[in-house]
Amino acid sequence: MAEAVWVPVFGSLLCFVVAGVRLFAQGWERYERTYAKGAERTLEAAWISMPPSVIVYCSVVCALAAYLAAAAAWGNPWAGAPFALGGLALPRMALWRIKRRRDRLFGLQLVDALAGLSNAMKAGLSLPQGIEMIAREMHDPIRQE
Repeated sequence: MAEAVWVPVFGSLLCFVVAGVRLFAQGWERYERTYAKGAERTLEAAWISMPPSVIVYCSVVCALAAYLAAAAAWGNPWAGAPFALGGLALPRMALWRIKRRRDRLFGLQLVDALAGLSNAMKAGLSLPQGIEMIAREMHDPIRQE
């Protein structure tokens, strides 16, 4: 008689787990699409040839590592939650810093590039030849643009 009770309990538990896994998979897919879309724009702007999904997976790994480290350090699983949120944002913040640094360098090099282009045109070169000269003589990021 007691064995007959376990069958419905196990069946309902199994259904609950399957539903939970499906919901998690749908949520993860939506999160990955949304997060990867923003990361893709930032990666393209920073001229980094890396799939956006790598940033998503790095975020998850950083969040897990931060959570485990904080939970182990304080001996309380709840202590790791704020650190997990910080770990989740860490790769995105690093990517944003790289892009900001590249934009700043581009702005600094733009003045020199325009002056060089002006001098090239005064020397009798055409616009495409002047741009080619700038691309050959200057460093990244202006060379890539």
